[in-house]
Amino acid sequence: MTHNVPKSFWHEPSFLSGLFFLFLYWWLGYDGITFTDDVTYLKFGKSFWSEEPFPDNSLFGHRWGAYLVSGWLTYLFGFSDRIGSLASLLFVYATFILLYREVAGQKERIWFTLFFCSHVFMLHFINKVYPDTLLAFWICLLVVSLSKRHQYPLVMAILAAICFIVGFSTKELMVYMIPMPILLFIFDWKVKNKLTYHAYFTLSSFAVLMIYFISYQLIMGDFLARFRTLDEGYYISEYTFADKGTEVMLARLTYLPLITFVERSYWIWLVLAVPGIIKALQTKASFFLEMGLALLSLLLCFWFMSTSLGFYNPIHLNPRHLIILIPPASVLIAYGSDRWKKYKTPLLFLFILGLTISLLINDWKMGAYLAAFTLVFFMVLNKKKSVWAILVFLIIPVNYSIYYQYQNKNYTHFKSTLNKEIQKNDNQNIIYINSFVFFGKNWIISSSKSEGDALKNIETVQEEEMKNSSSFRLLVYKYYLHAYPEEAEFLKEFQHLAKELGFEEELVQEDCWIKISKFQKRP
Repeated sequence: MTHNVPKSFWHEPSFLSGLFFLFLYWWLGYDGITFTDDVTYLKFGKSFWSEEPFPDNSLFGHRWGAYLVSGWLTYLFGFSDRIGSLASLLFVYATFILLYREVAGQKERIWFTLFFCSHVFMLHFINKVYPDTLLAFWICLLVVSLSKRHQYPLVMAILAAICFIVGFSTKELMVYMIPMPILLFIFDWKVKNKLTYHAYFTLSSFAVLMIYFISYQLIMGDFLARFRTLDEGYYISEYTFADKGTEVMLARLTYLPLITFVERSYWIWLVLAVPGIIKALQTKASFFLEMGLALLSLLLCFWFMSTSLGFYNPIHLNPRHLIILIPPASVLIAYGSDRWKKYKTPLLFLFILGLTISLLINDWKMGAYLAAFTLVFFMVLNKKKSVWAILVFLIIPVNYSIYYQYQNKNYTHFKSTLNKEIQKNDNQNIIYINSFVFFGKNWIISSSKSEGDALKNIETVQEEEMKNSSSFRLLVYKYYLHAYPEEAEFLKEFQHLAKELGFEEELVQEDCWIKISKFQKRP
């Protein structure tokens, strides 16, 4: 069964509102770099386009789909994380436009826009240089190509093969879509559809894979170099389950995913997508059937699939990874919105389940929010004002997240203060900074590289270097208390060493976000 797609949508208020809101959040919700993976992607992008040696041979270097566009933008317009993050905005725009075009019906498009543009985690990474928003585009483009497999079998087969390989080279979670062609082959075979597409797809995939493997052989001298990095990249003991015992593994495979979906704000999207999944499976409408299968495939693979080829280790459910659930969930929410009343009892049960989970884990804020959302949702169900009422409840967390990040981070203030300290210092004395800040220093300092040489890492402080100084400064970014609490130990050891070497600490400046101290050697 096919669905009709209106030809023109560029003038529609919901479409324009969605584009404007996404840009507004990209601009106003900016809170700087995260001092971790984004810095690494920025470095790789800079190295690639500047023809410099790569920083290292880690997993990140093989994810060229994650940094080629952002690196190109920073190469053209200046090395800034702000400019690099335009890649994320552009890919989110592309995903929004791609899916909006496929969602038929004015009311359905309004619901799609509302839920696509209001998830806190997806919005949070719209102004960051991370692969997840880019991966979401390749997943959605793959689904659209699969939905048109009988109309343009050869073209869509080639496009699907390209989506798989570019998506995989953006982030390995693209493998979670592997069940899709298999499921659709079974479906087409059962309903006696032509299987021409599947033959083309098999040949196209083989050709693309051969090009991919041969490229690695020519460049790195190893056909399987890409896959050898996977275990190394994902097997990080803090976030693994294979080495934690049976009890931890059972928890991960049973209730921990539910807790993550609730406390990380995915519950509402997944619950409201259920009627759309059921409707898609019943009607077998093209695009919506493929989108329903895609969401189910992603959920099952997130829940059970292993990150290792050598042993069973389900992935750590980082909330950022789950961003790729939001676009398909938003489509299915819109598609099933006319059946919310029909399924109000199951929906109520699922909302109560989410509320119960939040209370059991003592997440009172999420519990209160879910309770209020559930109450309002069922009060306005099928009423004319329902969109506005739900809009208000979805926007509350978005606004709060901006305020929350400001309270914890105030990145603009920190960046300005650090650069002023560097300029005042004029390379005369050492300025010690947090380890995570040192990691991202090249994307923070506005001055020349030589002036940034005065910055030193408190984690790797050299006793001899400190001993030979008559004075130095310490700039502590208090954001570490929220994001990197382990750095409290680095700071403690640093201050202990300074005291042992005869330095006295004098407070220069302190506020909610920054503490600057001057250390002077006692006479």
